[in-house]
Amino acid sequence: APGRDCALTLDWTDKPGGLVEHYDLYFGTSDPPPHHISLNAGQYAVSGLAPDTPYYWKVVADMRHCGEAWSEVRSFKTRSAPGPVDLLRPSNGEANLPPTVLLDWTDAEGADSYDLYFGSTVPPPLWAADLAASTSEATVSGLQYNGVYFWRVVAKNSCGSAASPIWYFTTADDGPPGGGSRIGPNWAYLVTLREGTTAGGTEVELVSGASRGGAVVT
Repeated sequence: APGRDCALTLDWTDKPGGLVEHYDLYFGTSDPPPHHISLNAGQYAVSGLAPDTPYYWKVVADMRHCGEAWSEVRSFKTRSAPGPVDLLRPSNGEANLPPTVLLDWTDAEGADSYDLYFGSTVPPPLWAADLAASTSEATVSGLQYNGVYFWRVVAKNSCGSAASPIWYFTTADDGPPGGGSRIGPNWAYLVTLREGTTAGGTEVELVSGASRGGAVVT
């Protein structure tokens, strides 16, 4: 059977008013469970339980003038913390990316939600919290050219979390110095037309020496 959350409510039948002095809740990881608390209500919330761990509990009603009434010992097992989450794209250290980037990661087994950390500092700040478990990607936009960005993903459920390593990528340069035209993620200088023509056709003049990331274009 699926494990129970690590924060839950223990509930039992409440005797009619006036019949019970109080309830003694026995709860723990051993069988029989130790005494945990005395209370008057018919339920009790527990939290911070260990993942993938069996727990046992029972309730003893201290009846007014009638002794005690014992429940049976019941047990449940908590669920596991999420499995590992792996980053997919962009690859670690990938370069020359555009100002809009799709971040993609694997589904983590047992995850209820994801937190995405993203930014230009290490460690990256929280960018989006509690993304749905069905979500395994996010788009970041408006990035600066010639920038370095870091990201990681944390898978979460009520019993714990699992964090990916921190990856980084860099965005493309913002264009050639002195002007020019961007060609895809890299750049190349434009050539400009000099006034007049020669016998062999139109004469062109290269604005600057060399191009980068591709051929000089007209």
